[in-house]
Amino acid sequence: VISVTGLAGHAFGSWKHRETHQMWLKDLLPHDVKNIRVMSYGYDSSLLGQSKAENRLLDFQRLFIQDIENVRSSVEQTRPIIFIGHSLGGILILQVGSLALIETRRNSFHRYILDATYSIMFIGTPYQGMQTYDIEEMVDADSGGYETSRHNVLRQLREGSEFLENQKEELSYIWKEYTPKIVSFYETAPTPTIERVGPRLHLV
Repeated sequence: VISVTGLAGHAFGSWKHRETHQMWLKDLLPHDVKNIRVMSYGYDSSLLGQSKAENRLLDFQRLFIQDIENVRSSVEQTRPIIFIGHSLGGILILQVGSLALIETRRNSFHRYILDATYSIMFIGTPYQGMQTYDIEEMVDADSGGYETSRHNVLRQLREGSEFLENQKEELSYIWKEYTPKIVSFYETAPTPTIERVGPRLHLV
């Protein structure tokens, strides 16, 4: 299992219960599924404060696929993978599939990732984009109005963005050849993405 957290998420904390502090991927899942190996992928998708990363989706994509390659030895290339993606994490998983298909001709390992993908679970993944106006307002306030790479990520996640439209087109070719089991969880009622605490906005 490879889990990928979402926008402004944390590789461990995002999967942890706020009251019991149990991290279900670590504390519960291995008890239900024997001989399972669980990895939680972390990357700098922070929206506020100082960041050493450029926060570009292309960078996230390439680093993720490289890290998968690093942790899977040649003898493990056929070991099944179940991806779990929350929010932006789901988009990142789809990008890995897209990049793997494109680079298959140059690097056969990338085809092993596609062949080994048994299932993908999406949790609140914005395939069609998301309303980012309030989040962009929060990032503007934090950056003092200066343009940052975080603004670019949010523009790519906007509803109807060219980035997401291109992704759908690329993925249509993948699903013709690869048929992993897909499970998608989504909300049926609108919920806020940020809240105002005093004069400042915070991601919920």
